Amino acid sequence: MELPFTRLEMAFILLAFVIFSLFTLASIYTNPEERNEERERERKKERKKERKKERKKERKKEREKRRQGRKEGRKCIHASLYSYQGL
Repeated sequence: MELPFTRLEMAFILLAFVIFSLFTLASIYTNPEERNEERERERKKERKKERKKERKKERKKEREKRRQGRKEGRKCIHASLYSYQGL
């Protein structure tokens, strides 16, 4: 009785079957929605960090403005005191 395929052909057929089976199992046991959720979580964390940095910069600018305003206010007070004392 003669075999329908040569050994080399059978090796390629088995190799193709094994590879196809592995890809099928991988697609069954992995959940693409979980991967998307993980990516979304990472993106949200990154956005949160960026917003936090921006808020920190804004607060720093506001503090600088207040400091400058205080300095200007002190100058005005000193100038008015000197003018009041007649100096």
